[in-house]
Amino acid sequence: MWKVLILVSLILLLIPEGHSESVLLSQNVVLHNQYGQLTTKPPNQQYGNFTLYANGTMFFDYRSWESPVGIFSFTAQSYGNGTLVLRFKGIQPTQVTQSAATSAYSVPNRWQQITYTASQASPLTIIFTTNPRFSLQAGAFFGAAILIFVVIVRTL
Repeated sequence: MWKVLILVSLILLLIPEGHSESVLLSQNVVLHNQYGQLTTKPPNQQYGNFTLYANGTMFFDYRSWESPVGIFSFTAQSYGNGTLVLRFKGIQPTQVTQSAATSAYSVPNRWQQITYTASQASPLTIIFTTNPRFSLQAGAFFGAAILIFVVIVRTL
């Protein structure tokens, strides 16, 4: 009985995380506000949600989509009449490529913030090259679970 219970528990640990709802944006979708616009570029982009605020902030929640999507690519255009703020909620990207903008990751808020203040148009690319779900903590947990399974099976 214990063997079956342990085996089922391990199988449940290996089932990938599901995504209940999301927003899929194909290429050339334009997100626009009073301070600028973002135009999506290939590949298709998927988010948990996104919000365009009245204060000029564009907020994207890509938590749990970092690994399946891998690259979030845009053409960013700032009109120069105010501050265009882009926030991407999720793990810290491996690489953020942009020009004429400030970019910083906020650890307490868990978002990448990119700020445009001058009039310009340039590419914006956010890249994830690692699997965010297989962190050091997850790896240690998985290794411990396998070790416990082996010890219990050998003792029975």
